[in-house]
Amino acid sequence: MEQQPPSAQTPPPVQANYNIYLIAENHKALMQAVLLMLLAILCRFGVNAVPPETALVIVIASLVIHLLGMVRAIIAVAKIKSSMGDSTVSIVLCAIGLILPCISLIILLVINSNVVGIMKSQGVNVGLMGISDEDLEALKHRSS
Repeated sequence: MEQQPPSAQTPPPVQANYNIYLIAENHKALMQAVLLMLLAILCRFGVNAVPPETALVIVIASLVIHLLGMVRAIIAVAKIKSSMGDSTVSIVLCAIGLILPCISLIILLVINSNVVGIMKSQGVNVGLMGISDEDLEALKHRSS
């Protein structure tokens, strides 16, 4: 039998022990956390156009929002990796990496890519902000 080139080979099957509902639900929370952090960063761009007193309030508010988004992202990543069956060491290293600016972007991209691949292999439509609420509800009934 002839060996197929690597690009033509089928991907390995997805493990059956994944809880696809929990992965999808936490992926949606992760995407919301990233959006929250981006909005907090965008708020800081308009600081130069306002009086200093207002600028201080905007900066402090955006930092608090950014920290809340970061905490939510760390929790969502921990739940996603736990649902995927990853080790505790891997979860802790990812949580620490999410605090570091450039490393966090790489971690988020890799996790997003893995989650989207898993969900698409299960026949779930994934959009920019995760799956729709209707699809999430259907997954909940399908997985229980």
